[in-house]
Amino acid sequence: MDTTNTKGNGDGNESRNVESVSELIAQVDDGDKNAQRLFHEILKEGVFDIDMSEYAKDSMLSYITGDKKSTTIAIKWRMSEMTKRLSESDDTPLIQMLIDNVVTVWTMYQDVFRRYSAVTSESIPLTRARYWEDKLTKAHDRYLKAVRELNRARKMLRPMQITAVGMNQINIGKSSPVRD
Repeated sequence: MDTTNTKGNGDGNESRNVESVSELIAQVDDGDKNAQRLFHEILKEGVFDIDMSEYAKDSMLSYITGDKKSTTIAIKWRMSEMTKRLSESDDTPLIQMLIDNVVTVWTMYQDVFRRYSAVTSESIPLTRARYWEDKLTKAHDRYLKAVRELNRARKMLRPMQITAVGMNQINIGKSSPVRD
């Protein structure tokens, strides 16, 4: 799961290699206070950045697929395709984050649906069936909420045309192109 990107800033610190960063992270994880201070300073310098969105996706995919690399690659490809289809050329960083959220929540919903289907394909106790039904419903609700929030943000960011009709003002939002 490599979500750390090293960046050279021209000050001679480009020699920090992945092994030394990995060692430092291991020391931070072990609770070493000096390593934590050094790690904080490195983050502030901007020598490398951690894409939290990618880190979260990688963690989620690791949980969903286990060690099945082909499944992980296929799901990542599908997520990338969904992101491309939802994206527009002039999307703001906020819209990009909301698109990321829609795609991630969709992936989580699909995983819950897959597990729900596997569990309910056999005879199970009513309490277990209710548990999975609730889990599926909540995942679906999260997905719909993410889609609504993306749609709401896009509407709010659309330019408005103000037209005066008599004594009234009418705000007309420009529509975005319809995509299949």
